[in-house]
Amino acid sequence: MRITNNMMVTNTIRNVNAAANRLNEATERIASEMKIDLPSDDPVVATQTIKYRDYLAKIEQYKSNASAAASWQKTTDSSLTGLAEIIGDIQKKTNQAANGTVNDSNLADIKAEIESNLEEIIQLMNADYGGRHIFGGYSTDEEPYALTGKSIAGKVSAASGSYTDRHIGISDDLPAGTYSVNVAYSDGTYTITMNCGDNIYTGTTTSIGGTVSLTDASGKVGAALTAPSGGFSNGDAFTVPVSITKMVTFKGKCLGTVCDGNYSDDAIAALYSGNTYTDSGVDESINYNIGYDAEVGVNTEGQDVIGDGTANLFNTLSKLIMALNGETTYKSYDAKTGKVTSGTLNFSSLLTDLSTDLNRVTTAQATLGARMNYVNRVSERLNNNKSNYTELLSDTIDVDTSEASIEQSNANVVYQAALSVGAKAISKSLVDYMV
Repeated sequence: MRITNNMMVTNTIRNVNAAANRLNEATERIASEMKIDLPSDDPVVATQTIKYRDYLAKIEQYKSNASAAASWQKTTDSSLTGLAEIIGDIQKKTNQAANGTVNDSNLADIKAEIESNLEEIIQLMNADYGGRHIFGGYSTDEEPYALTGKSIAGKVSAASGSYTDRHIGISDDLPAGTYSVNVAYSDGTYTITMNCGDNIYTGTTTSIGGTVSLTDASGKVGAALTAPSGGFSNGDAFTVPVSITKMVTFKGKCLGTVCDGNYSDDAIAALYSGNTYTDSGVDESINYNIGYDAEVGVNTEGQDVIGDGTANLFNTLSKLIMALNGETTYKSYDAKTGKVTSGTLNFSSLLTDLSTDLNRVTTAQATLGARMNYVNRVSERLNNNKSNYTELLSDTIDVDTSEASIEQSNANVVYQAALSVGAKAISKSLVDYMV
């Protein structure tokens, strides 16, 4: 076959272009450190790369969730540890009081310490992680526990009329003091007046019996008086002592439901009825997704730590404070039955109650510990998965630097050779063949 000069030029240019493309490809691989630039370069590599990057993105999100879960749980564990230590200290103080070797001054000191412990416990139960309160269930925005003072009426002392068996319901924000109540009758109307010092509450009725609401000048109800068995009578008069009782609330509802045994059942029922926390039974567990089909509860609900109903830590502390104050009886309101029950105070039974309260805390801590271990195990698997998929991604898309450098060097040699050979082949003329 006759080889023409045009054929030689064409082949030379093609060879030079091929060598240039190879060199350019090798240079791009080193510059980008990736095997491909476009999915069309290698669809299989592109597909695997997308898949591995998606896996790694999910793993990073799971790792972030696991880290947040672990931090939340550590905050909870710290609070539970502090709570267990406080209850342990309270047990020691109660044992001291139970030994009978302490005087009234010592008992007063212990009482003051218990009251301080109560406030410290509330602070622990209001702990938060990242601004979210950890013991309030779904209600994470506001502090779930609070120590508040509520007004409660004591036993009536009647100057006239049979009011000693009556209960006067009062507003929960009346200041402490002894208030006088008088009944006057004129033109078929009974007028009841309660003198609260800075404020006067009055109410009228044309009925001899029933209940009358007493309001101030602005119309605010301050008390409600139920007529004695014989009905209202002109000139009736009595006094009612009002005191402030401290109680613990959970989500705005009373959790501590123990009162001084001197209060009437009606007064206690009026104070707590419709205003007491009861567990709805709804699970308010906050769950984090920390892996493929792996979910963990990060929070511990307050009632699982403190207790609910009448058997809770705050009721135990209220009874203990009353016992240290020399009281021998107490009354408790049960929101489930709506009944007020009486009980006796003694340090032996209080120590038993404290042991029950401490066991509840340690049980909650053990449950939390199991979940913390689970998060740790999942976190380890996530780290291993990240390492494995990172390696797979690197093997799929990343170039081997040493191999790429060798390829570039070889491509450059081929390119230079192609240029050299091409220069000689293309530069030949008729004169070269006449030599």
